[in-house]
This record gives sequence, C-alpha cells and structure tokens, in this order.
Amino acid sequence: MNDQNAGTGKVFQQAQATYLSEQARLSSLAKQLQQIHINAARLDKGSIKTQIPVLSPIYGQVAHILITLGSSADLNKSLMEIIDNTAIYCDLKIFEKDAPLIRSGQNVSYGLSGQERYVYTGTIRSVNSTYETENRVVIAHASINNEVGSRLIAGTYVTASIQVGNKSVSAVPADAIVNTEGKDFIYQILSNYQTDPDSKALEMKFRRVEVIIGLSDMGYVEIKLLKPLPDDAKIVVKGARYVLAQSQAGQSEDDE
Repeated sequence: MNDQNAGTGKVFQQAQATYLSEQARLSSLAKQLQQIHINAARLDKGSIKTQIPVLSPIYGQVAHILITLGSSADLNKSLMEIIDNTAIYCDLKIFEKDAPLIRSGQNVSYGLSGQERYVYTGTIRSVNSTYETENRVVIAHASINNEVGSRLIAGTYVTASIQVGNKSVSAVPADAIVNTEGKDFIYQILSNYQTDPDSKALEMKFRRVEVIIGLSDMGYVEIKLLKPLPDDAKIVVKGARYVLAQSQAGQSEDDE
C-alpha cells in the first residue's frame, strides 16, 4: 500500500521509528542483563531467573559487608568491600629531615610488633612530592616482596628501615648501653681475676666510658667515643644495666 501511494507513508514512517527505538531499547536492556551475567537469548526461550550471582571484579577476600539481608541493591551503593592481598603495598611516613634521603628503588626491611622473628623485605616504588600538612611527613609507597607478606592484614602498622646507603660506623648491641645522669655509657672490662683460689667465680673491674649514640638498627646502636679506647679493649656487650645497678649499690668502678 505504501508503494501504491495509498496515504500510509506517514504511518509507516512512525511505525518504523517506533520499531527502531524499541530495538535499541531491547539491545540496551540486553547489555544491562549481560553486566549481571544473565544471557538475554536464554530469556527469549523462557528461561527465567529468580536469583542472580554477584561476581567480584577482583580476586580477594570480603573485608566488610555494607548491606543487610532484605535491603535493596542500588547502583550508587556499595555492597561490600573486597581486599586483594596478592600484591600488597605499604605506605611509610618519612620525617621531614629524612625525606631528601629517600628515593625510588631503595630496599626496605619491615618489622611487626610481636613478630620480631619475621622480617619482611620490599622496595620503595614512589615518593610523594608534597608534605602531609598535619605532621610534616612525606608518604613513600613501598612493595612487600615476601610471600608471607600476603598474610598481612590491611591497616597493619609496621616499623621500616630504609637502606639509604652504606657507611661504616662503630656500633654495639643495645644491651651494652646504659643511660644515667642524663648521659650514655658503655663499660670497658679492665681485668678478670679470682679473689678465692678455691672458687671458679671471677671478679671483674670495669670502667664507665661516656659515648654519644647515633642511629640504631636491628638491635645495634651507633656510638661515638669522646676519648679513644685501645684497639684490644673489651667491653660489656650484654647486661650493662646489671653492672650499673651493682655500681650504684656500692661496687667500685672507674669513670672515664
């Protein structure tokens, strides 16, 4: 009839426009169904679904569920929080005085409170170019290399040591240093001798030597001597606090 100019051309055009519009709408709905993993072609065959799977866009573990049973899902509302621990990163707070020493590629060692036997290693990936306004620190982003690092929980606090270079210094175990009268000291062993021939116990004489402490790492503390010691000098490396307590109780010692 349209070919014979029977006056149906306008109606045909309207019907064609409506058909194309509905076809576009059908295609759009099919795309939306595909996003929630429903095959629109199967719906044409009468396969109706009453439940739909909610698939995570990433691999990980559910950290927080943000909805309750019976609540309706909304496009603008998060359902849950998922954390992927397979590639874990750590944000380190660098003090302003140390920030110029930190750069990408430096090695990092991590320690956790209560888990001293575990040492995590990593690498500085990037360093922020601005300071945090509240506490004047720079955030450095670092990776964690150890496989055991995947067991860390997001939000865990760590203490990190960043290798900024190599430098030879004099250092002693932390247990070798005592602080008294506002100063730091180590103890030099002056002599070992027996006061009783029938006893195997040794009496020791010590000299208290003032030092200035510097950096500390992995249980060792850098020291600077105010006066040099002999090359063969022996010092107390463990139990210096006990020596201090004995001296304060009346035992004799020499100061230097």
